[in-house]
Amino acid sequence: YSFSSVFGYEKIYIKAYPIETIIAEKLQTVYAKGFLNSRSKDYYDLHILYKLRNKEIDIPTLSKACKRTFYYRKTEFSIIKIQRFLEQIRQDTAFLKLWNNYSNKNTYVGDISFEVVIDDVIQLVNKIGECRQLIE
Repeated sequence: YSFSSVFGYEKIYIKAYPIETIIAEKLQTVYAKGFLNSRSKDYYDLHILYKLRNKEIDIPTLSKACKRTFYYRKTEFSIIKIQRFLEQIRQDTAFLKLWNNYSNKNTYVGDISFEVVIDDVIQLVNKIGECRQLIE
């Protein structure tokens, strides 16, 4: 990735994972750990990446990154199962409590509700699903 310096016209180059790979890894972690994942940060990361970088995310690339990541980590990549899981999480009171604890401890979260976070993750997964239907 290249960025322009704020102090001149110089370009700064940074080596980093593509955003699609980061999202694929986060999504696989959230799904694979299921109800055992107590890390609200993973959900927050998916939400904030989707909100802030939505226009930069290449959905076909993300779909391929998910397919590779899930395969490499020996996890079934089923959009329908991921969607169902996220719907269950949305209604889980234990997860809501974990989210409230996380957001209270981390001021950068602000007043973002768990429902909004899950809705954004579901939107992202839905886009991947739509793309996969077009490709396959």
